[in-house]
Amino acid sequence: MSDTGEQPALQELSHDTLSRMFLSVTDRCGANVAYRHFVGSSDSLVDVTYEDLYQLVLAASGGLRKLGVGAGDRVAIFSDNCLQWVVSDFACICSAVLDVPIYGTLTAGQVAFILKNSGSRLVFVSTSEQAEKALAACDELGLEIPVVIYDADQDCPEGVISWKMFVEGGKEGDLTERQFREKALQIKSFDVVTVLYTSGTTGSPKGVMLTHRNLCSNVEAVGKVVPIFPDDSTLIFLPLCHVLQRTATYLYFATGLEAAFAHSIDTVVKDIRIIRPSILPSVPRLYEKIYATVTGSSRIKKMITQWSKRVAHQWAKETLENRSPGGLLKFKHRIADALVFSKIRKGLGGRIRYFLSGGAPLSPEINRFFFAAGLPILEGYGLTETSPVTHINSFQNFKVGTVGKPVFGT
Repeated sequence: MSDTGEQPALQELSHDTLSRMFLSVTDRCGANVAYRHFVGSSDSLVDVTYEDLYQLVLAASGGLRKLGVGAGDRVAIFSDNCLQWVVSDFACICSAVLDVPIYGTLTAGQVAFILKNSGSRLVFVSTSEQAEKALAACDELGLEIPVVIYDADQDCPEGVISWKMFVEGGKEGDLTERQFREKALQIKSFDVVTVLYTSGTTGSPKGVMLTHRNLCSNVEAVGKVVPIFPDDSTLIFLPLCHVLQRTATYLYFATGLEAAFAHSIDTVVKDIRIIRPSILPSVPRLYEKIYATVTGSSRIKKMITQWSKRVAHQWAKETLENRSPGGLLKFKHRIADALVFSKIRKGLGGRIRYFLSGGAPLSPEINRFFFAAGLPILEGYGLTETSPVTHINSFQNFKVGTVGKPVFGT
C-alpha cells in the first residue's frame, strides 16, 4: 500500500498513568490547538489550546474538591460529547477520582441502576433533559448528590449547578496548582481510573474496571501500529462513553494533534467537510452509509458508479495480492478516480489519509472499494475489557477481511 513505510514517531506515548500523560502533553504542547468545537448549531468554531485545557482541568479539579469529591470516589458523566466531557474526565483522572460514563440516551431507571451500582457521588450532564433524568434517578434512590449541567444555553432545573458556577467555585477554592500536580503525579499505574458499564448478555449491565495501565498500554500499542503525527487532525463523533472513542481520544491527545467535536452523530458527513480531518475512527455503519450513497440520480450516473465499483474490486484484488495492475486496469482506475473516487475524497474533506474501523465486522467489498478510492480502512477488534484494541490491521500487513495481527502486549 502507498504510504506504508511510515512509522509513528511516538516516544511521547509511553506513560504509566493518564494523569502523567496529561501533565506531560499540556506542558509540551501548551500553545497548540487541542480541541475545536462548534458554537451551538452554527458552523463557527472555537479553538481550545492545550494550555486552555490545562487551566480548565485545574479549575474543574478544584470544583470536585469543593463539592467534597476526592480520591477513590466515583463521578458519573451522563452526557453527550462535548469539550466539558473531556475536561471532566481529565479532572477526575488527575484527582484520583473514578469516572463512570453513561450514555446520554439512557432512561432515568437505567441511570439509577448505574448510579447505585457504582456509588457515584456527583453527576455531570449536558442537557436539561439529562438533568431531569439524573434528578429522577436520585429521587428514586433517595440520593442527594450534586448534578452539574454543561450547556449554559439550557434551562437549569432547580437544584442543578451550572458548569460556570462549578468551574468558578473551583477557581475560588483552596486547591493550589502545586497540590493539583502533586496529586496527579502520585497516582499509580495499577489504580482504577474508570468504570465502564456494558450491556450484559444476561441480566443487568456490568461495570468494567480499567486501570491507568490498561488504557496507557493500549494507547502505546495502537500508536506503534498506525501512523499518527502531531500535524494530523481528527473528528470526535462516536460516543465518548464507548471505550473505542475514549482510547482513540487519549491517543490523539498523547500525540498532540488537533481534535474537533462533531455537532452530533447525525451531522458527521457535513462536519467532516468543515473540519477536514486526516484520520477518522468509526464503526462500519458510516462506511456502509457512504458506500450506499455513492450513486447518481440519473441512469447514466448509476451506470458509472456501478462500473467504478467493479473497477475498485479488480484494482484492490490485484494491488493487495502484490500484483501490478495491467495497463488496461490502470487506465480504468484513472477514469474511475476522475469520475467517482476523487469526488468521494473531496466530499470527505480532501485530507483523509486513512480510516479506522471497529465495533462490528466491516464488509470486505466496502473495504476494497475505499482502498481503491485512496481511502484505506484499518479494521480492528477489541473488547471493553481489553481497553479495547487487541488486533488491528496495519499498512505493513494490510489484509482485507481480517482484523490484523495482535497489538503489542495482547
